[in-house]
Formats: sequence, structure tokens, C-alpha cells
Amino acid sequence: MSGPLELVCEYCAHRSRGGESRCGHCGGPLRAALDVAETTVRGAREVVKGAHEVVRNAEKVAGVVGGEWQRFVLPAVGVLFAVLCAVLVWSCSPLRSAVAPPPPVSAAQALPELLAAAATSCERADAGRRAERCVLPAGSPLLFGGLAGGRELTLHTELAAPEELAATVRRWRSAGGTVLLDGRVYAAVGPSTTVLYADSRTGLLLETSAFTGPGAARTFLNRAGLLMP
Repeated sequence: MSGPLELVCEYCAHRSRGGESRCGHCGGPLRAALDVAETTVRGAREVVKGAHEVVRNAEKVAGVVGGEWQRFVLPAVGVLFAVLCAVLVWSCSPLRSAVAPPPPVSAAQALPELLAAAATSCERADAGRRAERCVLPAGSPLLFGGLAGGRELTLHTELAAPEELAATVRRWRSAGGTVLLDGRVYAAVGPSTTVLYADSRTGLLLETSAFTGPGAARTFLNRAGLLMP
């Protein structure tokens, strides 16, 4: 009788067993370990095929140029083949996932790139939770056109566990507003013209202060790259 199916997270390579639908480490989607292994093996076969082709071509060259040049050509081929084999071993090794970028340890680190670069300061908002309050200055290009009425924009951010993130998104849905994305990424304009954003892949929850209107909030979502699924 076979054991429980082993699942591997597509984003942080965390392994789990059972019927989970999301990674308990970062909230990312899970795939069967067999699928991941098959993909790796196919890639490894391509590397080996390419290496053999290089060796065959080099042997032809060495046969044409004669004895003295073989002393240089064949060792060079050996070095190249060794490098390709090292790449192959590395691609199949569990150490490969060990050097992958670690999951964010703070809400500020999990902010999308444009927002992270534009925010001037982030301070811990709650000692008992991974929540931070960040500020987007009034002169930020992301707010051009008076989107926030000439005021700075406050970003309330938090890294939440999958069940906490799901509960927050359910609360946002029930409050009304305009939902623009509702999948792995949830993005909406709230009833108070705030931006509501949740990313199940990183666990990030983001809620902003108010914009001048729903159109301004939607423009900000587009400019900040928050409508990327």
C-alpha cells in the first residue's frame, strides 16, 4: 500500500504530506513531488544530450587537425564535459532549493517591488504580529495626479498565516467594494476608496489609506503593479 502523496511547493520547495491545498510555509501552490522529479529528469537528459554532441564534434576536429593539436583539444573537451556534468548534478541536487531566495520575514520585505522602492519608512505596528506601517510620500510618482489628494499614503501591511489571510479576504469580500482580482492574488477597491490587496504566495496583506475616489484607487493599483495575477 502506498504512503501519503508527497507535495512540493512551487515557490519555496517546502515539502509536505497529506491533503493540503496550499503550502503551510509560504502559502504557495503545491505540486506532486513526482511531477517535479519528472521535470528535472527531462532537463537533465537534455544537458547530457548536449554534452555528448559537444564531445562528438570535438573528436571530429581533433581527428582533422592531427596529433599535436589533440593534446590541447581533447583536454579542453574534458573540462567542458566536467562542467556540464556539474551543472547536471547541481540541477538534480536538493542543495539547489537550499539556496533559493528565502521567504520574506517581514511585511515590508514582501511588498511588491515598486511599492518597496517608493516607501520611505516602515515601522513595526504590532509587537505581537508581523505587521508594519509604511508611508508613501505625497510626491511619489505612484501618487502623481493627486490620487491621494496631495497627502502621503499610509500602507498597513502584515504577513499572515494562510488561514488568517483567507479569513481577511472573506471579510473584505463581505464588506463590498469593487473586486479586480480574486485568485492567488486578491485586489480590490474598498467601500471607503482604500486599496485592499492579499497575496497568498507570500502571505502579504496590504490595506492603504483612502484615495480621492474609486478611479484614483484603481489607477494606483495599476501603477504599483498590484493587478499582476
